[in-house]
Amino acid sequence: MLALGTYFVGLCIGVASFKLDGVAFGLTLLTGWVMTVNGARRMISTVAHQCVHAAFSGDKRFDMAFAEVFAVLTQTQTAADYRREHFELHHRHDVFSTIDDPSAKLLWKAGFRAGASTKRLWWNLLLTTVSVRFHGAFLRRRITSQMRGAMTWQRVGAALVMLMLLTGLVSQLSLHAVMLGAVFPVVVLYQNSVLLEFISEHAWFVEPSGLGRKKYIHATHSWGRFCGRSAPKRQGGSAVRYGLDWMRWVMEHLAYHLPVRLVILPGDLSQHDFHHRRPATPCWTTAAYAREEDVRNCDERWPSYTEFWGLHHAISHVFDGIASSKRERSGMD
Repeated sequence: MLALGTYFVGLCIGVASFKLDGVAFGLTLLTGWVMTVNGARRMISTVAHQCVHAAFSGDKRFDMAFAEVFAVLTQTQTAADYRREHFELHHRHDVFSTIDDPSAKLLWKAGFRAGASTKRLWWNLLLTTVSVRFHGAFLRRRITSQMRGAMTWQRVGAALVMLMLLTGLVSQLSLHAVMLGAVFPVVVLYQNSVLLEFISEHAWFVEPSGLGRKKYIHATHSWGRFCGRSAPKRQGGSAVRYGLDWMRWVMEHLAYHLPVRLVILPGDLSQHDFHHRRPATPCWTTAAYAREEDVRNCDERWPSYTEFWGLHHAISHVFDGIASSKRERSGMD
């Protein structure tokens, strides 16, 4: 419920910010955007994600109905589509991280092609975040999925709630305020969050080797993605230099690592590698601690855990893999 509350409060704050001026307007709008995306991503990538795995309540019918409500409120793909693409395809050993993986297919269509240089991949990532074609195709996919969804009372009720909320906001302010304060973060910022999370998540298109068992690909092709870096240490330098190192460290965390944690890797996404090793675990609500416990007591037959500190390091690792991978495994030209 905290994710849902964050989402609704973020929408209201983002729209209400248009009653303000100057710095107050900018800070309030930014706060609304962050809360909206953070709430929406946790609703889908954490709660609905566990629902499609039937791990939220243990009751599959209830979990799917709950996920459908969240899908309508955020206008993302239906829970039925999510389960089919994620649970039935993405988690299959022979599909995972190949072009047949729906997540990989989305990245391929966005221009992240096997064999491309890392420089080209970085440029493509930058351009994709502002690409009208990418965002239009992504939004069309979301809307098409919703239009195909069954007309259940949960979906209808959730749609009416969103309609009443948006209508109320427009009546109190303006369509312009709603479009920038609410629709923009739900569409563009949300989709960029998904893009940056996906592109740092797995070893896309990379041929597995020496696995032992097929399921071990979920360990070799996944890793932890954590935000932050070690605090500065004084090693004989001047006090001024040490102070500047701390200032840079603080600014880096406030301007980079904290926003990434809130908007790109919220909820349990930092330890998504743990989920791929243990998709049915009941410890998903405390995944960070469960992962650490698994690191200490991991089954020795499984490959060791890998982790990156700083989103850019994880993306660089993915790009190195894509650049060196063969087109044969991608299956598309």
